[in-house]
Amino acid sequence: MLAEPTELLLWARGPGFTAAAFIFIAGMTIRLLEIFLLGRKADLAPPRSVSEGSGVKTIFSRFTQMPMLNGQTLLTYGAGYLFHIGLLVAIRFA
Repeated sequence: MLAEPTELLLWARGPGFTAAAFIFIAGMTIRLLEIFLLGRKADLAPPRSVSEGSGVKTIFSRFTQMPMLNGQTLLTYGAGYLFHIGLLVAIRFA
C-alpha cells in the first residue's frame, strides 16, 4: 500500500533535506580542500598588453561569431538560446 503524500512531503522537508544538505556541504568542502591543497604552478608567461575593454570585446565576439553554421548547428544554437531566454523569463516573471 502506498504512503500518504503528506508523509513523503514531511520526510522531504525533514530528514531528506537534512541528508541532502549534509551531502552538499560535505561535497563542497572536499572540493574546496582539493582546490586549495592542490596548489598551482607559478605563471611564467609574460603578461600581454591589456586594454580596458578587451574582455568585454572577447565575450561579444564569441557570442556573435558562429563560423561554419549549417542547418543542424544553427538549430542547436537557436534552440539553446531560446531555452535559456525562456528559462530566464520563467524564473524572473513567474
